[in-house]
Amino acid sequence: MSGAKSDTGDGHILADMVRTGAHQLRPVAADTEEAQAVKVVARAHKTLIWERNRQAPAAAPPVAGVLPRRAGGLR
Repeated sequence: MSGAKSDTGDGHILADMVRTGAHQLRPVAADTEEAQAVKVVARAHKTLIWERNRQAPAAAPPVAGVLPRRAGGLR
């Protein structure tokens, strides 16, 4: 197998597993309230970091005049 991802192929295999072997599958346990709360907080944290990084280049000073020039370019 090449190891390449194929959503279509994966979907067909999963559908076939449910169709032919549903009696062998067990239900997936639901997340606890604590786990759901951690997901909410982690997502909010990620969103804040993305927003900060998206706005950071506009707020940062130009670097060209800050770095010293050396013979042969920057090192």
